[in-house]
Amino acid sequence: MTHPRTIRLHPDDDVDIALADLAAGERTDAGVVLVDPVPRGHKLARRPIPAGAFVRRYGWTWPSLRDPQ
Repeated sequence: MTHPRTIRLHPDDDVDIALADLAAGERTDAGVVLVDPVPRGHKLARRPIPAGAFVRRYGWTWPSLRDPQ
């Protein structure tokens, strides 16, 4: 039996939370291939989210995503 590596707290969420350290190149439970490593406890997008878009997390809409650059 394999254990999930991520968790989504609400079915409408745009992000998952890493339950373990995830490596670059790893495929998440949602089928997303990670470009960068994601430490345990950090959030990761389940789909592409453009800068400035609202993000659903914990079932709530949060202010816009900042440009990571």
